[in-house]
Amino acid sequence: MTVLFADGLSEIFGELPERVQQRAAQSIELLRSHPRIYPIRRRGLMRGYRYFVAGQYLFYCGYIY
Repeated sequence: MTVLFADGLSEIFGELPERVQQRAAQSIELLRSHPRIYPIRRRGLMRGYRYFVAGQYLFYCGYIY
């Protein structure tokens, strides 16, 4: 699976605390190989996106197989 990142995400990601960056990077790596371990948002604006929590931050992931 290919994980795509939105424009400007690297700048925003760089501003996060280092611990959050590490946890998010681990989750992104797992997402690439095992996307179904992450839940899918069922309602709201981000409906259909998988998501994970790193620290106090919520990350939404749209992906292409």
